[in-house]
This record gives sequence, structure tokens and C-alpha cells, in this order.
Amino acid sequence: MLPRPLRMNPARVNLQSSLPSTSDTTDYSNSLIERVRGDIAQSKARFTHAVPALPNSSVRVPTLPTFNTVPGGVSGAASRVVKDAMRYIGTPYSWGGTTKAGIDCSGLIYRILRDSGIPANRLRASGWGQQGILVAAPNARAGDLVYFNNPGATDHVGLYIGNGKFIEAQQPGTRVMISALRGGAQFRRIL
Repeated sequence: MLPRPLRMNPARVNLQSSLPSTSDTTDYSNSLIERVRGDIAQSKARFTHAVPALPNSSVRVPTLPTFNTVPGGVSGAASRVVKDAMRYIGTPYSWGGTTKAGIDCSGLIYRILRDSGIPANRLRASGWGQQGILVAAPNARAGDLVYFNNPGATDHVGLYIGNGKFIEAQQPGTRVMISALRGGAQFRRIL
């Protein structure tokens, strides 16, 4: 025996009353669009304002590398780390920082390793200068740490990206940038 069909009284069921009106939907959509436009404008303002000049120095504008991929001979992990590091170009320097809101040199290394899924402890620059194995400059490859001992203990660290360049969060008043290697650069392989 088949079940009896349900009978509904059309006068009791009003599906349209449970739906928002067209004007409510339009108002909500317009407010959402305006909120997104405001967020975009705030982001543009935050990331496109001029880098303040340092006394007695020239301002270096961050530039993106001319290559789209990491140079050959680099492990998958190193390639991923370099690509993740590129997302921090333009981030303001902030001593002790580890986020896009502000980051320092050792925080940059910590953050890009973590972003790449590589477990890492938050170390000072001097701690990064003791990690991995020492690599001679001619053997350096993208993904290696670049560090500087000035004088003695490591006081600055960055990430080598190949082609004689590295990513660094240099000092207060600057932003994360790609720089040419300079004198005193040493390399450590951690990947």
C-alpha cells in the first residue's frame, strides 16, 4: 500500500514571506561592495605611501626579481621558501616583528620558514648565524641564509634568492626589499 500524499493548505504556506525582498538584497549587496572598496582603499594607502628617507642616506625602492622561478639546482623546499619570501617585499621594518604589519630581519626568516610549512623557532639574528652548515660564497644557492658578522657576532640575516641578491628587512625606516649582496656576506644552508 502506498503512503497517502501530504495535503497542504496553500493559504497557510507563504514561501515568499520567508525570502528577503529585492530591495533588502540590493541594499545588502551594495553595502558589502562599499565595505570591500573601503578595505581596498585602506590597503592601497597602507602599502603605497612613500618610504621615509633616512638621514644621510638614499631611499632604496623595493624591486621584484627579474626571474619568475627560482634558479635551477634548488630543492623544492628552497624554491617554496623563496617564493613565500617574495610576499613580504614592501613590509615595513619593525624590531621584533614577525607579521606583514611589521617585521625585522630574524623575524622575516622565521615567518617565511613557517609560511612554507617548515618548523622553525623564533631566533635572533645571532641564532640564525649558527644554524645549518657553512657554505662558501661560490656554492651559495637560493634558499640559503645570508648573514653578516659586524663585528664578531651575527647582527643581520636575510635569505639568498640567487643571482647575487637577497631579501632583507634591513633597519628601522625601511621596508623588506631585495638587495645586492654586499661585503661581509656569509652563507649557511638550512634547507
